[in-house]
Amino acid sequence: MDRDTVYCRDLVARYDYDRYILSCAARPALRPALWALYAFNHEIAKIRESVSDIHAGHIRLAWWHEALAAYRTGQPMPAHDVARALGQAINTYHLPMDALDALIDARAFDLDGMTPATLDGMACYADASNTPLLQLAAHIAGAHEAPDTLKALGTAYGLCGLIRALPYMASQKRCVLPASMLYDIGLMPEQIDHLAPSAKLNTAIEQVCARGQNQLAVAAPAHPLFKKHKKMTAFYLNRIARAGYNPFDARVVSPVPFLGFRLLF
Repeated sequence: MDRDTVYCRDLVARYDYDRYILSCAARPALRPALWALYAFNHEIAKIRESVSDIHAGHIRLAWWHEALAAYRTGQPMPAHDVARALGQAINTYHLPMDALDALIDARAFDLDGMTPATLDGMACYADASNTPLLQLAAHIAGAHEAPDTLKALGTAYGLCGLIRALPYMASQKRCVLPASMLYDIGLMPEQIDHLAPSAKLNTAIEQVCARGQNQLAVAAPAHPLFKKHKKMTAFYLNRIARAGYNPFDARVVSPVPFLGFRLLF
């Protein structure tokens, strides 16, 4: 493997273990492109946490937009490990550039700090930040999945991720729980860092999980890679349910032991 591929593999293994495990289920020839794609996703997802002000974050997102726009015209990718690997993946698998742009655009929501008004809004964000990634992975894998299946799977997995990250994001004053649910709990969005375990919070999380389960029920993947993705999402939803829908429970926020074994065998 070349240096860029090794860099992307190690980045994904460290920071996006779920998708690293899924990539290991793919044929070896496909893995470098999947690692490049998932590393790119990590690079844009981490921007919110790595900048000191919103303007700097938008500049970084614009940098990726501009790199892709220049690549469309035949210019090389910038001298950046992930960008070079992504360029190779685009070349090899003719990845749709609009899906890559859509992922970048979804991360502007993180920077702007907007609170979804309703559960529908939360689901829309889960969809926007995950479904294009599944579309691109399907392109690499040669999987002819129905768009509705990828959308449902992306939304369900995205909702799981938001629940699992809720305590950390709340501590950073990032509000991904719908304002309507926060009002029922007795908090305003600007008080999200005061979020604490409660019966009302558990009820709200149960409603989010119900939306995720409904989405998962209509996802009917045919390709083994996406069947495993559905299995992983169902596992997380069931794990949250077993924790009584308490997002602060260790079973929700802690890494899952033997995740690879559970998914691959």
